[in-house]
Amino acid sequence: MNHIQRMVVLGLSLGSTSAFAGTIVVSPKTELRNSKGFFRCTLWSQGEGFPIDYDKADQRISAPISDAQSTCTFENVQPGKYAIALLHDENDDKKMETTPVGVPVEGFGFSNDATPMPGQTPAFQVAAFDYDGSTLNLQLDVRYAKPL
Repeated sequence: MNHIQRMVVLGLSLGSTSAFAGTIVVSPKTELRNSKGFFRCTLWSQGEGFPIDYDKADQRISAPISDAQSTCTFENVQPGKYAIALLHDENDDKKMETTPVGVPVEGFGFSNDATPMPGQTPAFQVAAFDYDGSTLNLQLDVRYAKPL
């Protein structure tokens, strides 16, 4: 192999390493309240819209629930900084159900166990974590404020 061929092979191998994308698997830390609806997870690489405007999320997963357990799998995730929001959408309306005063009725959670303040959601920076591109299994707390 001549010098130019070696440089091309080295360049291709280095280029493919930097493009490595991995998998993030999200499951509830404990059983969900029931097996109704769907377990919905969103993956965010930036704070705009986090965690409410689902259309601005990098990936959205809706997973079925069986025996009060479920798993969301985000694939082809590049290394970087991310935050995850989850919802136990018990009535399958694809949004967080709340009381008239804004108290969540369905289960929800965030990466880093980020806690919402009264009347507001946590900031992206609070929920964000560094991801290295390897397979990552996250078990997140699902909070239920009020029965549905």
